[in-house]
Amino acid sequence: QFPSAVLLEHVAVSGSFVQGIATALEGEVQQAAEKSMKPRAKKDDEEVDSKKRKAKGKSQKKKGDDDDDSAVRTSESGVSNEAILNHLEDQHPDLPEMALRELCVEVQRHLTQMVAEAAEKLRSSLQTKQKQQFEQADKLVQERYEKLVLGLRGLRALEAAHEKQESPLYQHLLREVVLEPLHALIALRLEEATGQSVEVTAANRKQCLEKLATAEKNPPEVLQRLVAAMAKKDTKETKDSKESKDSKEGKEGKEKGKSKKGDAKDADDPDISELYHAAADDSHIFCRKVDKKREKAAAQEQQRALKERLKEATPSDALAVCHLGLQLALAAEGVSCLVLPCELWALRLAASFFHSEVSKSPEVGEQCLRLCDLCDEKGDAVEREAAAAAWRERFL
Repeated sequence: QFPSAVLLEHVAVSGSFVQGIATALEGEVQQAAEKSMKPRAKKDDEEVDSKKRKAKGKSQKKKGDDDDDSAVRTSESGVSNEAILNHLEDQHPDLPEMALRELCVEVQRHLTQMVAEAAEKLRSSLQTKQKQQFEQADKLVQERYEKLVLGLRGLRALEAAHEKQESPLYQHLLREVVLEPLHALIALRLEEATGQSVEVTAANRKQCLEKLATAEKNPPEVLQRLVAAMAKKDTKETKDSKESKDSKEGKEGKEKGKSKKGDAKDADDPDISELYHAAADDSHIFCRKVDKKREKAAAQEQQRALKERLKEATPSDALAVCHLGLQLALAAEGVSCLVLPCELWALRLAASFFHSEVSKSPEVGEQCLRLCDLCDEKGDAVEREAAAAAWRERFL
């Protein structure tokens, strides 16, 4: 006569009544679903629950946890019988005590299904989020790898003229090209290992790596090597900048005596692009090698883009004109795809290339340095704009 009734051992209740109790515990259901998504913490939770059950003893039996069926169902759903009993005491204080245990068992059946459905939604949402994050990281890492390789080649061509191994431009290259994808790789691996989304920055990078090493069975050695290499280059660059204050004659004497020793050290230092490629591969991101054909095509693309930007630039923006024209001048000398900031120190450093024996156009360097001086002096605007216009016309 009552098709929706639920027959228990001693009482009969309506299905909507049982469902209403389960629905009222949606907050606990969501918490249980979130806990089920963290397998590493699950064992700890079960151990704590086990200790609590032993400590409570008789009080738990009164609340319906005295039989094996109830204990199993509590474990399956992740929602404790205590939460159900607290709700019943608040909303239905007149229920007989003998009905409480039976109601707990029946409500747990509904809660188990609700937790499973909530966990599946969370799992699907997490998978979609992880997929999107991976696609974003994959695109960023691949694009930056090509920029890194080409930027290194351009930098080496620039520095070869001065017989230097590194310059402040190298540190700029690492900051502008490597830092963001490195943090993206760490964040990607950390979320895959822990399920937590973390924004990795220079301030918390070390902490995130330590957390990743703890979460993964194998420490992220390749990522650690890439981070260590960047820190090593930064330290080396600081020392080199201090040594640059020495006299030129003193440098030449030291270089002659330590050339072989220096070459041996350089051979031991891994190329930053190789470490970058290995770190990407370790995170299941494939970076295509940049061959000569691609390098040539990238240089042509850059020159076209620079000319278009130079056409739009006006002589009143002398610094931008100087920056764009200098890159075109360097490209004509075979120094392409250089990651060059639009700052006077960088422009002067790059312009010194034209004073080397490798360059065929020393007058270009003189004209560029003159324009840099005019931009720095903040003097006669007419003279500065005239120099910028002449520099701009040289490449158009």
